[in-house]
Amino acid sequence: MKQKILPNNFAIFILSHKRPDNPTYKTLMKCNYSGKFYFVLDDLDESIPQYEKNYGKEKLLIFSKKEVAKRIDFMSNWTITAIDTYARNACFDLAKEIGIDYFLILDDDYDSFRYRFPSEKSVTCWNLTEGIKAYLDYFIEHKQITTLCWAQGADLSVVQKGETKRKAMNAFFCSTDRFISWMGQMNDDVNAYTRYNQLGKIFITFPFIQLNQEPTQTTGGSAGMYKEIGTYQKSWYSILQCPSFIKVSTFSKGFRMSKYRIHHKINFKFGTAQIISSKYKK
Repeated sequence: MKQKILPNNFAIFILSHKRPDNPTYKTLMKCNYSGKFYFVLDDLDESIPQYEKNYGKEKLLIFSKKEVAKRIDFMSNWTITAIDTYARNACFDLAKEIGIDYFLILDDDYDSFRYRFPSEKSVTCWNLTEGIKAYLDYFIEHKQITTLCWAQGADLSVVQKGETKRKAMNAFFCSTDRFISWMGQMNDDVNAYTRYNQLGKIFITFPFIQLNQEPTQTTGGSAGMYKEIGTYQKSWYSILQCPSFIKVSTFSKGFRMSKYRIHHKINFKFGTAQIISSKYKK
């Protein structure tokens, strides 16, 4: 089957830090991705020469971490530098600089992309370009959507119900004319989708393609931060921003967990703008 060709004004942006032997790149190639891609790197990454050796200088988009930091609300008075908040906020300017109108933001630690089915079955996306084209076409057509995302492993119940989800994490389809600002030292993706949903923007997950990530606390990326302070503090950034519908809770035993873990819990009923039927008009 001939692959659908992605438009020239689309590219994948892989946010990476000290992972020049890159899992996401390998997975994209394994899944026969045929479109444009770039690595988004900060100028303090000492492994930039190795990225250049592995992929070529033309595949690298390097931003000034100091300059990007000036426009980020970190929501605290202490600084962590090994976080992807910087890179996500740099993407819109980088896209404009190279003539990209639409882009898919990915982290650098994915080891599979899979099609999900209500029967709990999943198959590897051997023709990932087809899947990306379908999502991109929908995103371009529906301009009211601020960002469109893929699912994570824990989203199976949404697939089984044939639903979409207002959670939006990890893999973001973006447009240069639908600006997003990510905020917070940690949990920046959760902070963004809760705040923007509260404002009536549409952040949404279509769960028919699922990404899978390596365990968080390994090496590279934000691993150093998680090893130093753990994942507990993440939740409080989101609670600080939207205390009316986010609280501290726990994950029970289940997906990737052998014990209970403190985590945030979101009540979307109170966290997203509601459309009221005209029949209630007085």
